[in-house]
Amino acid sequence: MESDLNLVSGESLIRQIMYGRKFTEQYFGQSVDYLWEPDVFGFTAALPQILAKSGVKYIASQKLSQNKVNPFPHHMFRWQGLDGSEVIMHNFPEDTYDSRARATSSLKLEANYKEKEICRSLDGLWRRRWWRWSCRRAY
Repeated sequence: MESDLNLVSGESLIRQIMYGRKFTEQYFGQSVDYLWEPDVFGFTAALPQILAKSGVKYIASQKLSQNKVNPFPHHMFRWQGLDGSEVIMHNFPEDTYDSRARATSSLKLEANYKEKEICRSLDGLWRRRWWRWSCRRAY
């Protein structure tokens, strides 16, 4: 289930992140330091602060690609909150909801990726958390 971040209080979001992290550690033996919000409404300016202080370093979304009038200029960037806290934001380069795992999609991803000049070490676009390792030095 995916939350809409504009409907919850900061306290509720912090609590849900805490419960989610505890659940994955208990049942899957892994600590999660990323947030998956593919189609969420409500990216508040306080979100980087809430995430960073909750142990979340990365956020992945598709939502920023939905503006056809003023397209967002990056697929990956450091998002800085009002207090200076930062998370790395990744917006999927396919720029569409219709994302299928097929060869033509991979070609489109590679062609559209706006940071490919910065991140030349992409090691497979479909690898789990590839964005986490591919640009570590660039960001």
